Amino acid sequence: MRLSDFEKDKVKDKIEITKQQQVEIQKVFYSRIIPHENHTLFEFDLKNKEIRLAVFEPEIKDIHWNDAVNGNFKKQNKKVIKKENCIYISSLNKENCIKILKRDFGITCI
Repeated sequence: MRLSDFEKDKVKDKIEITKQQQVEIQKVFYSRIIPHENHTLFEFDLKNKEIRLAVFEPEIKDIHWNDAVNGNFKKQNKKVIKKENCIYISSLNKENCIKILKRDFGITCI
């Protein structure tokens, strides 16, 4: 045997450089629901077929100086915590929410 045959039989370790990066979670504008007066935002779970009240992000109590000068501190923009496989419907009560589900989405729930 030749010396070159021995070198081919040896398994050489490969060195790989891996770079790990953290992925930034970005909020994407999905849609805006502007409820009428006295309406409530309901959440309908498509898997479990149940209706419940939507959960909002906690309000920020801090006001930036520029917002206070411009008078923007009175705006109450609430953001909903969006869950997977859920539809959000603004309606007066639970019965109307069921009617909207049937009319717009063709979903019947008990």
